[in-house]
Amino acid sequence: DSSPIREWYRYLNCGYRVPTVGGTDKMSAGMPVGGVRTYAKLDHNDEFNFDNWGKAVRAGRTFTTSGPLIGITADGREVGDEIRMPAGGGTIETEAWAVCAQPIHGLEIIYNGKIIAKTTSTEGAKRLELKEKIKIDGSGWLAARCYSYHRVWHVWPVNVAAHTSPIYVVADNQEVFN
Repeated sequence: DSSPIREWYRYLNCGYRVPTVGGTDKMSAGMPVGGVRTYAKLDHNDEFNFDNWGKAVRAGRTFTTSGPLIGITADGREVGDEIRMPAGGGTIETEAWAVCAQPIHGLEIIYNGKIIAKTTSTEGAKRLELKEKIKIDGSGWLAARCYSYHRVWHVWPVNVAAHTSPIYVVADNQEVFN
């Protein structure tokens, strides 16, 4: 994990609901705009415009990427959603996927900052999928991330990777605090 990701995980583990948002600006002719970017899922009936994009970001329906497209569901819920559970938690059915024009080597499901499920491809794959039943013992957050051993070269090397915003789990009406 990189230092900024560990810092973001600390915020999430303190109960702050901070969606993943990232991007590049035009620092020089060697940096393409959008080398790192954020995708936000708009509501079905929303027109594509900046206000609705901002609404989707505030709702946490995002993933940040340098290439791969990525997604996760937990019990049919999507990023930004909340799952309510009884005290002691329970089992959640998760599905994650990642697809990329560049080969990707790993797809992971993260719970409260720890890898709880993963799949890998030694030679690299254009698509990875992961389906797991996960035992959750309390409140927290779930997200997916993927990575490649390849880098894209702009002004500096950029790792090929993506990360979703969390799906939040609230057990026994207790917000997460780790």
